[in-house]
Amino acid sequence: MGGRIANLAGRAGHDVVLAGRSRDRLAVEAVRLKVPWRSADPRNPAGLDAMLAHVDVVVNTAGPFSNTAPGIMRACIRNGCHYVDLSNESNTFQDAWSLDDDARAAGASIVPGAGFGTVAAEALAAHVLGRIRHADSVTLVRTSGGGPGTPGVKATVRELLARPGAGMRHGQWITRGHRLSFCELPEGARAIVPVALGDAFAIARATGIPNVAAYASTTINMGWAKILIPTARVLGRAARVLPGPITRHRSQADCMSEADTRLWLRASNPPGDTATSCLYGETGSGIAAETALRAAQALLLQAPPGTYTAGQLLGHARISQLPGTHIVDF
Repeated sequence: MGGRIANLAGRAGHDVVLAGRSRDRLAVEAVRLKVPWRSADPRNPAGLDAMLAHVDVVVNTAGPFSNTAPGIMRACIRNGCHYVDLSNESNTFQDAWSLDDDARAAGASIVPGAGFGTVAAEALAAHVLGRIRHADSVTLVRTSGGGPGTPGVKATVRELLARPGAGMRHGQWITRGHRLSFCELPEGARAIVPVALGDAFAIARATGIPNVAAYASTTINMGWAKILIPTARVLGRAARVLPGPITRHRSQADCMSEADTRLWLRASNPPGDTATSCLYGETGSGIAAETALRAAQALLLQAPPGTYTAGQLLGHARISQLPGTHIVDF
């Protein structure tokens, strides 16, 4: 992913430096891209400071972000450069917002979750909230077409799904445990499991909605899901179980595409009114790389000091400019 973003940035006319932990891999990739490279361990502050000399924006693509983001975000603040990552881990978002005052004082911008998924979730939330008055609750269900994924993505997914779910309740981030629920999605009835996604944190921060819950769906039978998923999560093997492949529901065929990401979101208000929409989009490193590059370019043009969601930085309407993405209302 880092190489893809570096290639896009170079083609856009930016000066690019590859950075990472593995000197051997960096050297090979840098030769291929014809760019300089620097190496540092994200746990070594002095090494990070040297790596960030004369750098304007860092795009962190190395997951799990709970391991890499803390050190790099703080190094960016120390060195007065801006930070972007592709995280969807809620603890990375919480850490980023704990640094808001420090980032403002340093004139640095911190933008976690600038990959396609979180930006799409923010855009979908803004769309649905525009269809209902006085909403106070949002429920997000994420499904994925699966696919091989990069090692970093696999590690991030394993880390996310091995932990208890979490979300916003009455404006506070709380643990939701492993309890499964049942949801009627456009592609059919599915078991859903709470996950501690950065999506939920980003939506709450960007919209002010006090109650936000995020789930992942699976095609596993509900009875089996109650047995297999909690066990798999405890053993840290949840990524092998969830999310599963999605089977298209024929009655929804006109709404469904061969898209790889499906976000289902429902907003509700105290009287009981609801509004529901789905976002369908192509996933993969290409669209995620383009989204991250747009965030970095926005910071080069005008960087607001402090911590922001990617949607706040880019504007929710810009998601409609990404190829292969559309929203369907229900």
